Amino acid sequence: MVKNKNQLLSYYNCLTDLNLFTEKECMRIVISRTFGYLHFILSFTAKLPQISKIYQTKSVVGISENSVYLDLLDSIFVCLYYFHQSLPVYTYAGNLVNTIQSFIILFFFWYYGNKHVSLREKILRFWFILFLIFYIFVCVSDGKFLYFTIPTFLWIIMVNSKIPLATMSRGSQIIKILKTGQVNAVSETTYFIRILKNFAKIIVIILETKDLILITSNIYSCLLNSSVFILVIFYRRIGQEQIVSEKLSSEKSD
Repeated sequence: MVKNKNQLLSYYNCLTDLNLFTEKECMRIVISRTFGYLHFILSFTAKLPQISKIYQTKSVVGISENSVYLDLLDSIFVCLYYFHQSLPVYTYAGNLVNTIQSFIILFFFWYYGNKHVSLREKILRFWFILFLIFYIFVCVSDGKFLYFTIPTFLWIIMVNSKIPLATMSRGSQIIKILKTGQVNAVSETTYFIRILKNFAKIIVIILETKDLILITSNIYSCLLNSSVFILVIFYRRIGQEQIVSEKLSSEKSD
């Protein structure tokens, strides 16, 4: 039995000691840590199916370009904020991996996308990458090499930009699918993993901090990811039915 409720209980002890496991605090720790580890693992794998899908199909048909850019900015902002807060790297390692994967998706989008890119578009892409490098460097150094300190309100804006960025990113993808009806290169697996991530995060927040803003933002993000997932499944099924229908029509004509 746990004599002191404030006693530090380890995840391992709660799992291995049946007497401890029945304690309310131990059950909270086990559930919270389990979903925390699940979220951590999913963070590393979330965008791998999308990268694989683009590479296999050699196409970006159905993927919103705006969504790719906004998703990348979202990942970068989160990492920079955690870094600024001097938090241990393991607390945002998943976000770092997400950022790298977002960069890969962006470069794949440029490589497998429109082959006839205008000079203006190439210049814009170059300046976008240059801006990101400069921005990351400024934030990591806290502006010291420019002889100024980044104001606190800018960091607050950065961390609170997650909901609007997620809204614009998923919204852009939803609009793209509804307009074109094409989901060839969109990975439903990536969005399913994102839904699981949101769910795991919600459980952890409820058990650990009960932060209403974080809970609300993750529920909102879960709904957006679910919308994209449902649309991809729906339009992919329609596409498969059309292929079967066309095949049957061609066989009848033969």
